[in-house]
Amino acid sequence: GDELIVLQTRPITVGIPEGERLLWDNSNIIESYYGATLPLTYSFASRAYSIVYQLFCQVMGVSDDEIRKNAETFARLIGLIKGRIYYNLNAWYRLVSLLPGYQWNRGFLEQMMGVSEVASDADAGATSGLDRFASLARLLKLSAVLTWRSLTLDRRIVRFQETVNRALVPIDGRDLSDKSPLELLRLYGELERELLWAWSTPIVNDFFVMIAHGVLKSL
Repeated sequence: GDELIVLQTRPITVGIPEGERLLWDNSNIIESYYGATLPLTYSFASRAYSIVYQLFCQVMGVSDDEIRKNAETFARLIGLIKGRIYYNLNAWYRLVSLLPGYQWNRGFLEQMMGVSEVASDADAGATSGLDRFASLARLLKLSAVLTWRSLTLDRRIVRFQETVNRALVPIDGRDLSDKSPLELLRLYGELERELLWAWSTPIVNDFFVMIAHGVLKSL
């Protein structure tokens, strides 16, 4: 009836473990995912961020071994909290620290994302003098790569647009209602391979925007 019966009670005998402090921010990403986001959309977005930024790190000269070691970082770049998508800034700091010139890129990242609070360097890991020397050598190599990419960016944009059209035109306006779930999943897999794993041109362009914005703000 209306009577509450307590069958068993006991005091907590083990202390609640302390977790890691994570900093979440949606200052920038809210423009892409405004309002409530459902789990299906979030699962797509999370996978897309993971794939695209692994590709970005490859373009920026991060070794495949280093990318594999940080697989968990790429998987947690964004999070879904109470129906809203947020950046996990701890993971983003870790990602940027994989690139040469972290001490400069960090500030540019914060400016571009418009964060309201700055995360710590806890995820970036300690660096020795030898690490900084190696980072400088990688930075010089990366500068040459980025210079070449900036000079050929217009040509790469045309090729990327051709890739998008080649992947999407065959299914544009196509009735897929008669396809089975397995066939739709296979079609999606093909689009993911053709488009997400070819996303280097837009993401490198984003990186140029980040650097240019940071330099202009400094000036």
